[in-house]
Amino acid sequence: MKKQNHTRVVILGGGYVGVHAYRSLIKGTGDLVRTGKVSITVIDPHTHHVFHGWSGETVAGVIRDENRLSPLRQIFPKATIVRGYAKRVDRVEQKVIVAPVGSDEQIEVPYDQLIIGTGVRDSLDLIPGTKEYGVTLRGESGPDMLRQRVIELTERAELEKNEEKRRSLLRFVIAGAGFTGVEMAAAIAELLKTLRTDYRVLQEIEPEIILVHAGGTVLPQISEEFPKLTDYATRQLLDYGVRFRFWTRMIEITPEGAALNDGTFITAKTVISTIGTSIKPMPGTEDFRREMLGRIITSPDLRAEKAVNIWVGGDSAHVIQVKRGKACPQNALWAIKQGEQIGKNLARLLTGMEVKPFTYPGLGQAASLGIGKGIVELRGMQFTGVIAWVMRLFFFLHFTPSRRVAFRALVEWATLPIGKRNRTLNGKSGLSTLVGSEKKVGSGFLRFSDITAHRN
Repeated sequence: MKKQNHTRVVILGGGYVGVHAYRSLIKGTGDLVRTGKVSITVIDPHTHHVFHGWSGETVAGVIRDENRLSPLRQIFPKATIVRGYAKRVDRVEQKVIVAPVGSDEQIEVPYDQLIIGTGVRDSLDLIPGTKEYGVTLRGESGPDMLRQRVIELTERAELEKNEEKRRSLLRFVIAGAGFTGVEMAAAIAELLKTLRTDYRVLQEIEPEIILVHAGGTVLPQISEEFPKLTDYATRQLLDYGVRFRFWTRMIEITPEGAALNDGTFITAKTVISTIGTSIKPMPGTEDFRREMLGRIITSPDLRAEKAVNIWVGGDSAHVIQVKRGKACPQNALWAIKQGEQIGKNLARLLTGMEVKPFTYPGLGQAASLGIGKGIVELRGMQFTGVIAWVMRLFFFLHFTPSRRVAFRALVEWATLPIGKRNRTLNGKSGLSTLVGSEKKVGSGFLRFSDITAHRN
């Protein structure tokens, strides 16, 4: 670190790592920031932090999209916000080259300490056709756009006379049965259930939600260690009418639907990919040591290896759990805790103390499967049903960065019995034409008894 009176801290990304690194840093160096001895700059192309925990609820129409979004200028009140794209890190000159949103010019943002929390993006090349014809959920309004799409397709089906085309409009195929895929399947089912009262076509035709997965069980991340949770999730999805295509991979998405590796083709106007993410190395950091997925390998204190003033956390970092000796999972809670540790360590460094290794042992995992239905693993204990759903609700409210946004979300939960239908129907139109040719849906769906048999 340069010997100077003014220490410049730059945070790349306004996501979980950036928010919680900032908060820990402010807590540990509040006087230094107040007196101008430490300045903080946040670089992000967006105006809001996106809380992905409510994605399923946004699709289902439970939570308005704006109540997932926390304005960066509110949650980083003592920082300078640079709305732009970080194009390159110059580690020799210690500056970030930024392309401001809406400008053809580039600016230079100098740093003494750099925090990289840029995360990952959906991988659009794992399944050919995803970029052109598929649906992904990352971004500020991905879940809300999916909700609007489901409503628009239902309206189209209401007017369509051809039976096969109606069914195609109301058929939804999801690639991946991890947490995101399972929550999306349940959310779409909840949304269609709510719409049923207002659309005759949903009373005449049963919509289809098809989950395609290369393995033999939902939630493969926890299936071996927590079979109670995966069994509960499977039963709830079956109750919703979700159909499973296990031991099957999606190999292409076309305007007409999804091709599977067993030779079948599922005709559908909505194919959602929840599999795979990719990391695009920030120019200037290519020589950092990385693991096979491209994540930067960190030292125990969360600095990039052999870098004294560059800190990395979240999905773009490969962090080893000190107590368990294996890599941390890629999810929001781990990103939050890594951000907290980065902020604490940087505060300790700036106040003359020794930094500490990241030793967080983990807390658990949770998923929503609709109103009053959830699964939670908390330090090895398994919870299902209403109690799990309530636990998840308050856990997520606690971690929503903006107290104002958390309060508005809580109000929406509190008014759910009277407000959900109006929020659900408040959709927007304007989607591109989605009708195409039809092909027969293949067979091979499994019953619950088949699913549980594969676990052993």
